[in-house]
Amino acid sequence: MCVNCLLVSALMFFTPSVSEVPSNSANQVALAQETQVAIAQLVKNLPNSSETLVLRDGLGNLQVKLAKAKNDAEAQDILDTELASLSQRIAAAPNAGEINEALEDILIVDDNEQLIKGLKVKTSPNKSQKAATSKVQSLNWGWLH
Repeated sequence: MCVNCLLVSALMFFTPSVSEVPSNSANQVALAQETQVAIAQLVKNLPNSSETLVLRDGLGNLQVKLAKAKNDAEAQDILDTELASLSQRIAAAPNAGEINEALEDILIVDDNEQLIKGLKVKTSPNKSQKAATSKVQSLNWGWLH
């Protein structure tokens, strides 16, 4: 998967729901706030190693720039520009493969039980819930948590 796709997927995975983002009555920078929360969670889940240093630094810079956004349109411009730049830096890094693997490890799940826990599907004796759980367990969900 391309570096930019992995970055966007990882950020989307950690993007909080609207209810988890601090709200102001005149909140014009929701995108920036959501993305900053997602970046913090992504960095928290990255291995703390020299291989991910380029990614950590780039995400830190992105977070700082997003803090200065005055509205969602400006935040989107910052995201587009900085993610493209970060993707190029990662692709040019000698350890690009390790960075991709670190991102993939965050996004890829091989264990369906872990996936079900991530989906917060309750596994109680209730008949309808058992059916829903069986359906979820039988599906091959692929790469997303």
